[in-house]
Amino acid sequence: MTHWRISAAFGLLLTGRPIPICAIAYAAPNCAARRAFIRATDWWFCEDQHARRIWLTWRVGRAIRAAV
Repeated sequence: MTHWRISAAFGLLLTGRPIPICAIAYAAPNCAARRAFIRATDWWFCEDQHARRIWLTWRVGRAIRAAV
């Protein structure tokens, strides 16, 4: 959970919204920097498609918060 909060804090600094960095990168247009970042997060967290999972989790949370 600490990773999520730190990542969301950096996302807040960059975009003005508390979005995890991995979710921002996954939603970004395809380019060499995005692909490199996604490969690095997959390696760092020892998880295939880490950024996609974070993006999907954030989207579900956003949808739930919007429905309430």
